[in-house]
Amino acid sequence: MNGLIILGSGRNGKTTLATLVAKKHKCILIHTDCLMTAFQEVFPHLEIAHLQSTDNGKESFARFVSTYAETILGYGDMNVVIEGGILSLEQARNLFDPKVFKIVVLGCPNATPRQWFDAVRKNDTDKEPTFYFTNEKLLEKAQHNIDRSKQMFAECKKHGIETLDTFSNRGEVFSDFVNKTKFSQRPGTTSERKIGLENYINQHVNK
Repeated sequence: MNGLIILGSGRNGKTTLATLVAKKHKCILIHTDCLMTAFQEVFPHLEIAHLQSTDNGKESFARFVSTYAETILGYGDMNVVIEGGILSLEQARNLFDPKVFKIVVLGCPNATPRQWFDAVRKNDTDKEPTFYFTNEKLLEKAQHNIDRSKQMFAECKKHGIETLDTFSNRGEVFSDFVNKTKFSQRPGTTSERKIGLENYINQHVNK
């Protein structure tokens, strides 16, 4: 594979895992949340915005992300990691070539709402939206995330897509995944281009 797509509901470690993989394997990292914020601020007429996108806006954004990633792979010599909760599993399956991109879904299907609530309250910082949630709202969010995790994991099982339960032993789960992840060597890598440039210089400049 040359691309990894990390999906899942909120607060399950998508950004953390994507950062670890990108750093370990020297990949370009695409944060879909950041891209959507840019569209929301710069191109409001496209109806692409957090929690407010129209169906056309969601589909246009997904097509943009897939085209952007494919363009990076086409012009560069680095692999790509895409993360975020904006792309749906269906969009990832339909828009990205499975021969090039691998999908992995993170979730917490086995947690209870109270366990999820306690974990978030313990680890939250003021950079997270959930930091400002009332207890009632956070418990509702917990139930939503657990239900969505169960739904996504069931869908992944149908299509043979890898899932990671990240509620318990998250550090160990991430370490194992990062170490076992293998990217294909890109044709025309930097080292090969360097050799080609050296050959050209030797043939045409240093003769």
